[in-house]
Amino acid sequence: MAVNTAFVASSELLERVAHRYGFKWLIMTNSRGSLYRIHLLNAVLYSIILIITGGAQSILAEMYAIGLLASFCINMGSLLIYRFFKGTQEIKDYSTSLIGTLLIWLMFFSCFIYVAFHKQYGLVLWAISVVFFLIAGTQITRKRAPEIEEIKRTDFPMELIARIAELDETTIHIYFKRPGETKEELRKDAFFITFFSPRQGIPPKMGENHFRFPIFKTQSVYHSILAILYTLKADFPERRFVIHFGWPTSSWVDRLSTGLFVFNIMKLPILFPEFDFVIEYRRMSHPA
Repeated sequence: MAVNTAFVASSELLERVAHRYGFKWLIMTNSRGSLYRIHLLNAVLYSIILIITGGAQSILAEMYAIGLLASFCINMGSLLIYRFFKGTQEIKDYSTSLIGTLLIWLMFFSCFIYVAFHKQYGLVLWAISVVFFLIAGTQITRKRAPEIEEIKRTDFPMELIARIAELDETTIHIYFKRPGETKEELRKDAFFITFFSPRQGIPPKMGENHFRFPIFKTQSVYHSILAILYTLKADFPERRFVIHFGWPTSSWVDRLSTGLFVFNIMKLPILFPEFDFVIEYRRMSHPA
C-alpha cells in the first residue's frame, strides 16, 4: 500500500513538472490514454532504490516514514508561509486556525526529528534522494522555467532614471502600486512602480510612466524600494520627490506581512528626510 501511494503521488508530481517546464515527450500517452513514460520512469527509479537497499524492508520503511513526515512538514510550512503573506481572503472556504496549524506543524516536525535521529539509514537514503532531485530541479528551473520569459519583459531601473532626467519639473511623484490596484490618472510628473512575482506573471502596463520590476527570493519588496529611493537621492539631489503608498486595507492579524511591511515603511522618513511620504486611500468610483 505504501508503494502504491508513493507511485501515484510521484506520477502526479512528474506530470505537473512536465506540464510546467515543457517536457511534452514525458506526458505523451499510449492508445489507452496512460502516461506510460512517467510510469516507466517511476519504475526505474524505484528499482534503483530497491537495488541500493538490497530489498531490505526495514530500511525502505524508515525512508518512507521520514519522507512522509517531511512532506507533511513542508506542506504545512508552506501553508503557514502563505497565511503570513496572503492571509485568508483568497481561501475563505478552506480557512483554518493559524495557531492550530502551527501547533500541528510543530508536532509533525518533532516527529520528523525523532524518527530521523533514531533511523539513520533511512535518513541518509532520504537525504541522498532529496539532494539529487534538488540539484536536478535547480538545473531544470534555470533553463526551462516559464518565469524566464516574464523576466525578459520587465523594465529596467535605469529606464526610470532616464525618464525622470528628461523632465523639467522640480517636483516628481513616485507611486508604488501593487498588481491589480486602482489605476491613477497618468500625469507627466508622476511615475508608477509595480513589483511583481515572475511566477504570477507580469502585470499590464498602464502607460509610458509605468515601470514593472520583478521580485526575487534574494530581495524583498522593502529592500527593492530602498534601492530605488537611494538611487533617486543620489542622482537627483536638486529634485523634490513625493513618495506615495497605498493605504493598507488587509487585516494585520490575518495577514501578518502587511503589518511588517507598514512597520518598515514607517522608517523611510528617517532614512530619507529630504523626501515627502504619503500613505493615501482613494475612494472607489461608483457608476451614476
